[in-house]
Amino acid sequence: MRSRVLSVREFRSETCIMRGMILLITPSARIKECAQSLESATNRPVHIATSLPEAGSRLGEQEYAAVIIDQFLMEAEPDESGQILQHIETAVPVYLNFAITGIPRVVRETRTALARRQREEHIARQSAERAPGVNSGKMSQRCFWRAIWR
Repeated sequence: MRSRVLSVREFRSETCIMRGMILLITPSARIKECAQSLESATNRPVHIATSLPEAGSRLGEQEYAAVIIDQFLMEAEPDESGQILQHIETAVPVYLNFAITGIPRVVRETRTALARRQREEHIARQSAERAPGVNSGKMSQRCFWRAIWR
């Protein structure tokens, strides 16, 4: 098996694709329908978890752009929900009550959260590029991306 060395551009591209996934955590019977709607609306892969332990293992395996969490689970299992929140890392948490929230609202809230995160990353990148004492934009981008990928 031959190892592959990635250029910075390829590495960023592949990492961004990995970070673009969404994790949907709910015991709702509509979870598959909701995941399909999210995939269509966001053009991002959606993984599903019907319990907090399952979500915890998924969060340990992958990095996500957004984690949509059913508020019912957060209130029903406060100890496990605290552990989940520690493992979210850089993902945008989206809290919704699936008992009263329709799929269009789940999609709308998720798209809004992802857009907000994208704006925040853009602002952080611009700030890093303008930081005093930095020789070039390359150095600040490297520091910015290192912080994002942690």
